[in-house]
Amino acid sequence: MKFSPVSPTHTVGTKELFESGQQCQQKGELDRALAFYGKTLKLDERHFEALYWSAVICAQTKNFDLAVEYFERAHALNPVDLRCLLQWGVALKERGRLESALEIFERALNLDPTQEDIYIHKGLTLMGLKSWRAALTCFLQVTVSRPEHAALHLYKARALSELKDFEAAMASFDQAIAIDENYIEAHFSKAQGCVFNLSKRTGVCAASISLFTHGCTHGFFLASGLICEQGLTLSGMERLSFHCHGVLLSELLILGNQGLECEAALATKLGL
Repeated sequence: MKFSPVSPTHTVGTKELFESGQQCQQKGELDRALAFYGKTLKLDERHFEALYWSAVICAQTKNFDLAVEYFERAHALNPVDLRCLLQWGVALKERGRLESALEIFERALNLDPTQEDIYIHKGLTLMGLKSWRAALTCFLQVTVSRPEHAALHLYKARALSELKDFEAAMASFDQAIAIDENYIEAHFSKAQGCVFNLSKRTGVCAASISLFTHGCTHGFFLASGLICEQGLTLSGMERLSFHCHGVLLSELLILGNQGLECEAALATKLGL
C-alpha cells in the first residue's frame, strides 16, 4: 500500500523510544509498546508513526474510542497515508459509527481507487447500513482479482440473499465452500439461507449434506443448534442422515427441547 511518510522534527530521544516501542510490539508486548510510544509523543506530539502505531494497538485491544482519537491526530499530520485511513475507518466501523467509517473509506478510495482491502471494508460497512446492492458492488469489484478469496464469496452471498437473489446466493456460498471446505461460517450461512428463503426442512437438509459431506464436526454443532432452534421433528430416514459418530440427532432434539445445550451434550457424548 502506497503512502507518503511524514518527516516530523524529532527531538533528542524520540528515535530510541520509538524503536523500543517497535521492538516490544514485534514481541507482542503491547502494553510496553504503547508506553514507549506515549513517551515518544511526550517529546514530540507530531510523531506520526508513534500516533499511528498507538492507534493500531488500541484497536487491537478493542479500545476503539482511543484508537479513533489517535488515528484522527495521525491523519491531521498526513492526510494521504492510506494505512491510517483504512485502519481509522475499520476502528470507526467496529465502534458502530458506520456513516463516519463509510466517509473515511470513500476518502481513501478517492486517493487511490485500486485499494482492494478498502473496498472490502467499505462493502462490510454498507452491509451494516443495509445498503445491500452497493455492498455487492464493492465485493464484485475485488472478486475479479481475488477469485480464491473464500470470505469474499461469503460476503457476496449474504448480500445476494438480502437482495432475494437466492439462486446466485447459493452459488456464492458453494464457491466459498469449494475454496475452503472447512469454512464453517459459510456452511452455516448457507443453511440459514435455505431456512429463511426456502423452508426449515430444506435448510436443515442443506446443512446436513454440506456439513457431513465435508466431515465438519464443529459444523455439526451449528447445524444441530439450528435444527433445535427451528423446532423440527425428523422422520426415521431423516434421523439416519444425521447420524454422526454414533450419535443420533433425535437425541439432541430431545435435549434441546429440555433446554439443554446441544453442543455441550454432543461434546460429552463424543468425549471431546
